[in-house]
Amino acid sequence: MGKPFRPVLIAGIMIASTAMASWSADAATLTVTPLSGNAVTLITGDQVTVNGKDVAIHPATSDGSFESYQIGSGDHYVIPAVARPYLGRQLDPALFDVSALLRDGTATRTPVRLTFDTTPQAPPGVTITSTQGTTATGYVSGTAFTAALRKQIGADIAAGHPAGTAPLFDGLTGISLAADGPPAVAHPNFPLNILQVNGIDATGQPVAFLPVIVADTDSFAKENNFVPVVDGIGRIAVPAGDYTAIGLDTEFDTNGNVTVNRLVTLSDFVVAASGTTTVTVDERTATSRVSVTTPRPARQDLAVNKLLRTDPTGSTLEVDAGGGGSAPNFVTPQPPAKVGTQHYVVQWGGQPTVEPKAPYRYDVAFPSPDGSIPANESFTVRPSQLATVHQHFSVDPAQDGSSPSQLLNSVSDPAFAASPFILLTSGSNNLRVPGDLTEYLGTADGGTWSQLAISPTTLNLAGLRTFAPSRSYSTDWSHGPLGAGFGQHAGGVQFCRVCIAGDTATIDFQQFADSDPGHDVESFEESQNHFTLSANGTVLVDQDGLFGAIVTGIPTAPTTFRTTFDNDMTGVPGFSQSTKSHTDMTIQYHPGTDPALPATDVCEGQTPTTPCTILPALNLSYQLATDETNTSHSPVQVLGLKVGHASVDGVGSRSPVKSVTVQVSFDGGTTWTSVNVLGANGSYVAAWQNKAASPELKVTAADANGDTITQTVMNAYTFAGQR
Repeated sequence: MGKPFRPVLIAGIMIASTAMASWSADAATLTVTPLSGNAVTLITGDQVTVNGKDVAIHPATSDGSFESYQIGSGDHYVIPAVARPYLGRQLDPALFDVSALLRDGTATRTPVRLTFDTTPQAPPGVTITSTQGTTATGYVSGTAFTAALRKQIGADIAAGHPAGTAPLFDGLTGISLAADGPPAVAHPNFPLNILQVNGIDATGQPVAFLPVIVADTDSFAKENNFVPVVDGIGRIAVPAGDYTAIGLDTEFDTNGNVTVNRLVTLSDFVVAASGTTTVTVDERTATSRVSVTTPRPARQDLAVNKLLRTDPTGSTLEVDAGGGGSAPNFVTPQPPAKVGTQHYVVQWGGQPTVEPKAPYRYDVAFPSPDGSIPANESFTVRPSQLATVHQHFSVDPAQDGSSPSQLLNSVSDPAFAASPFILLTSGSNNLRVPGDLTEYLGTADGGTWSQLAISPTTLNLAGLRTFAPSRSYSTDWSHGPLGAGFGQHAGGVQFCRVCIAGDTATIDFQQFADSDPGHDVESFEESQNHFTLSANGTVLVDQDGLFGAIVTGIPTAPTTFRTTFDNDMTGVPGFSQSTKSHTDMTIQYHPGTDPALPATDVCEGQTPTTPCTILPALNLSYQLATDETNTSHSPVQVLGLKVGHASVDGVGSRSPVKSVTVQVSFDGGTTWTSVNVLGANGSYVAAWQNKAASPELKVTAADANGDTITQTVMNAYTFAGQR
């Protein structure tokens, strides 16, 4: 994969002081932290990507049900439904700790440790690399392991017993993450008391297995844990105090597909300071079914119940349960929280019951006004609550169209502002590109949404945007040419890609930008890339495989950064356009003069005494007159060009653009022809005669501050001849 989204930090490289002598005697050493990818593939084959607060689930199958939770700033867990019957027993929860997998650098395959009750043999989808007795190590990749789990679940249901109760295939008794270090040693800071959680299933019998989250609502820092309730009982030692318990139940059919999701909750109970406290999590209390009625006919393809608890210290616990598909969601009605606060939102999506000539879908959300989980979970969508968004999806003609695309959405409820993540998931699993879609977005919950479009080869994140009721909007996705940049991003908590805080500078390219400067486009496929960075002529980074770097030790002095980024998709399936790009930039740093990052946003090195400032990096945005396969049929090619600066929530350099040139090549970049450019103040138009099937494009710009950019995009678009 290329480099999906938010960077993660990996081992730093120290640069000796002798290398810095020509720059500044004040900088004894620099620490350079390369920036690499930020996506993981779970053992189920589902992919999770992270960008700041945005967490996107790209399901490997059409059954996209899941649970996702995070407490405070702790690790984020994403648990696909097919894994839940085995969670905490045969499958270690650490396998679904997305934060830890990112820290460990896990990407497309998960290193695992396996235990067997017989001689080890590789289960489906597992490659064993070593064995010792009845244990083995290896890795999981692809979706064969998930198919085997689903088959086993179906066999359990067909045999008349709960999913996950029969032995697993091939004598497998357990899988854990091989990257795990030694188990953590508990050091209790509070007197502990026994909490017993009894579990009752939907038939009134002791539940065979139910994963339950238990959290101390006085302070989540005191206790938050995952308790497996097995054969009706789960026990844990916890501090006395106020608590909440959340059970996550799923039912399956004989094919291993999800038929019911249940969010079973106990909003408030007290653990006594002595003896054993017993509570019951009863699936029969989840009696309220989520249903939505829309103005035009639509059947459910997404239903997510979002529950947020905040303790008196301000720490949060968010649980999202449900996901893609038509399986009904049931919840337990609960009153408002007695300790701290509780907020509850239903997000729902649906598509036409019969496929129309002009595709449409609904994505809506409804909050609980008083913080309760209401007994009435039936909602009616009023036309006055909807914004109409005309979604236009472009695609490289090299993509064969056999793989459906997806549009992922997450409502950003105002009460969830302190939550550590925004979860994006999809019900639109049959979206065909290129093409158009009319989406009716709900505004009953404030109208702020984060969206991500997934084609067979790329992900395209739009971030947060607020939509007004009864208004129409238009969005173009992946309209080329695609060139690297830093973007102009707004909404929610943004991570600044080109900022300085104190002595820490971040320069982190997004792999692609499309015609919308607020989009961040990344490739699923592996690219060949190269990143360089120098400061006042001193080379800091010159390395393959990087998209950026964090440099610590920058002196407080005027500095000219020069950075280049090369991205090469030559030969990658699905790419015949924007196959290579070369971006060369100079960025002038003048301490004390650059604009401050908005207080809601973040950058590396930021502290209360070292605020972030945005570096004046130039940014290009192309509006090329082509169709939704980025193909031109006109003898005269027109380009709309916007030249601005990288910005976050509208804040960035305002240095005037002083010069812009546009060149085209029709012979693979051997010769270049300059074309006339008209316009001013950052908005320009250029035109030329189309002469070749795959032209190249080169744009150069400079501002009054001395910042420059030159960007070359090979095979920038396709010319198919005049119609």
